[in-house]
Amino acid sequence: MRKLEQYQPEKQKKGEQTGLISVIVTVYNIREYLPKAVDSILSSTYHNLEVLLIDDGSTDGSERICDEYAKKDGRVRVVHQRNGGAYSARNTGLLEAKGDYLTFVDGDDWIEPQMYETLLAAMMEQDADLAVCRYRKIYENRRVDLSTPMAAVFEGQELLAKYLEEDEAWLIQTAVWNKLWKRSLSDGLRFPKSLYEDMYFTIRLLAKSKRSVYLDWAMYNYMCSRTTSTTNIGLNEKTFNDLIPNFSVEIPSFFAVSSSKTQTGRPVYGSFREFPLSINALPEKNFVFQKKETFQIGCFCRLRSRSRSFAPYQTTIAHQTKSCVMGTCPPVPKPL
Repeated sequence: MRKLEQYQPEKQKKGEQTGLISVIVTVYNIREYLPKAVDSILSSTYHNLEVLLIDDGSTDGSERICDEYAKKDGRVRVVHQRNGGAYSARNTGLLEAKGDYLTFVDGDDWIEPQMYETLLAAMMEQDADLAVCRYRKIYENRRVDLSTPMAAVFEGQELLAKYLEEDEAWLIQTAVWNKLWKRSLSDGLRFPKSLYEDMYFTIRLLAKSKRSVYLDWAMYNYMCSRTTSTTNIGLNEKTFNDLIPNFSVEIPSFFAVSSSKTQTGRPVYGSFREFPLSINALPEKNFVFQKKETFQIGCFCRLRSRSRSFAPYQTTIAHQTKSCVMGTCPPVPKPL
């Protein structure tokens, strides 16, 4: 990681904005929020945009609002489809996008005018294939913005490691909407049918990045007061079970034992399949690893640390894969 002191990407004149950015907006029954979201994108200081409005079978008039924007601005293109859920709408957007760079906006959020110009300029100046920015949390009666002037460049999977460590100094998050990336980075990637489809996608995006840049100032506004948002519904058995596949891909199994304790004082065990991380991706002082070839597990750290709400489900972790490098799973703690 290389920190950038007093960094501010140079502004790009309209004639210099040659790279096409595809902004994918998923829409489902958000009539009261949608105009603010689309207006914020169209007001961007980066003008070379393709704005894809993916109407996922709306029935509240959102579909008509989409069509109205397409008539007013040639950069807007609308796709209407039968309701298939967020993952389906996002995958449609990936298939339809023509841009050199890709990003997403949730249809009930909005962006700051300089967001895409700033992220793309940072990518070009630092020769990065991915850029991430902090976001502002919007509640009904307050806003939370912890922006700082900090910026940094990450090589290889360093940014992925920061994400897995959940270091709050780096607001990377699972979301796709605070990120901009080269189209080639997500070639072949699709969102799965899962409650946390963005986590699955983001982890693999970060794992593929060769160099990324992080800007610690908020340029995306996220509505936290929505009771229907999966980010705001809290944790239960379904959300926990949906998280597990996001960290699982078909490579050899690994076994990790926490060398620390949970909040209740019990050790935590786990067996997972995971994408390869570099040997230095996570601090070994927190875990004892049984290694096979050059792989280590990283997802277990994130699952264990997310919340006390996971405590009743910790024992589920140990048998998510059929085997581990130890041959059999170790003794599992009694349910907490």
